[in-house]
Amino acid sequence: MPEGRGGEPNDVRLAPYSGSKSFFLIVAILIVAIVLGDRQNALDALERAFAARMNWFALLNVDERFDELHDDPRFEDLMRRGRISPTR
Repeated sequence: MPEGRGGEPNDVRLAPYSGSKSFFLIVAILIVAIVLGDRQNALDALERAFAARMNWFALLNVDERFDELHDDPRFEDLMRRGRISPTR
């Protein structure tokens, strides 16, 4: 788990929101998870975005905020299912 200030772990409780289909909530969870280095929650949010057919999903490969997720098999699978080219 990523460390917060003073070396203590960041304890982000996103589970109550995990089933949300709200565009803003999914994007907020995604951005917070990426900033904290929480790949699991970031990829879960991307899965929800894909399932909800959110139009910004097509930008996954060009938005640099997602760069650190590119080598994850779940990210690669999402790109394949979304028919998004794996190269920039």
